[in-house]
Amino acid sequence: DFQHADERDADDFIAAAGATPLRVAAVAIKGLQRTSRPIVERELSNLREARTLDEVKAVLLSDWESLQTLGIFSAVELVLDECSPVRERREKVLFFSLFPLIDGAWRSTSLLTTSTFSLEKNTKKTHRQPVPGACRVVATFAERPRLSLNTGTYVQGTEGSVELLASLLNAGGRAERITLAFEKGSRQLDEASLTVERRRPWGLPCSVDAGVHQRSRSWAPTASFDELSRSLSAGAASADGRHALAYELAWRSLADATRRASASVKAQAGNSLKSALRYTRRFGGTLGEGCREEGAAARVSLEVAGVGAALASSSGRSSGSSSSSSSSSSLVRHFRQQVSASLFSRVSENVCLELTADAGVLLPWGGGGGGAGAAGRRTTS
Repeated sequence: DFQHADERDADDFIAAAGATPLRVAAVAIKGLQRTSRPIVERELSNLREARTLDEVKAVLLSDWESLQTLGIFSAVELVLDECSPVRERREKVLFFSLFPLIDGAWRSTSLLTTSTFSLEKNTKKTHRQPVPGACRVVATFAERPRLSLNTGTYVQGTEGSVELLASLLNAGGRAERITLAFEKGSRQLDEASLTVERRRPWGLPCSVDAGVHQRSRSWAPTASFDELSRSLSAGAASADGRHALAYELAWRSLADATRRASASVKAQAGNSLKSALRYTRRFGGTLGEGCREEGAAARVSLEVAGVGAALASSSGRSSGSSSSSSSSSSLVRHFRQQVSASLFSRVSENVCLELTADAGVLLPWGGGGGGAGAAGRRTTS
């Protein structure tokens, strides 16, 4: 009984402490070297709305997750401290801490910059005594390395490939990532891309990206044609990655190098233009990233190619019927639905079993010879 009474007293004390009036009057920021200060201040500005200890803790947890979502910090530490309002300052301090790095190494000492900004209005700058009912948050950051480089070799069937991935992280201090990727296949596939991604732009719970891509592939062993495409892309995804919307504008060329392609491929040979919107919905875990625990994941995507077909047709009609026919036949138009599902289970600490199935449907729409494209039909399961 005494033990149960002590537990009830402890719970009552914690509940009462959580309801204690408390506000955050200032935030001290340490460790920013490349990151723009307004990026961090924007994520921590919600602290001005908290009025109790429980609310301050809840906002700190939410802000910590938002700061981690930026993907530019290897460590984020938010600590409550007593508040002694002083004028905003910047000073060099020697900050001792241990931050785990990506490669497993450790860093113990670094010369960092400390800055403080106030969340209170009309605060007396000269007052240096602790303020009753107010606190200060000390935010300490360790930034990820600016440059990362990854290489790998892969074998799939009879095709071997070498991949090179170089990333420039937070170079401009706006939480951006610039990625340059190359893939060289031994027989059929060559691919290159340059993408720029930014997470939580303007404080929104999403990420945006844009990129340029080039891809060449030979289908000669099975379909007797070669494909070359160059494209521009732009997209946005929710913070949890479950919803994504992307637009692609691609120029594509099909060539019958072997002179043995089918009649349908020869009818589509030459240049074509693809203007498509694609929506992707993910369920469960993330496909293709291995398993951290037993479970399932699924991905459903819907693509509509031919966006702007009406504009192209009207433009063609204004310049003549032959131009209209040409623009209509060179524009790829289709509906594409794809579904991927995966079951995964951890067999041992270092072994994971994953079973994946893919299915899809491709439906051309509208007249003209652009249709869905030979390569589009070829790559749909």
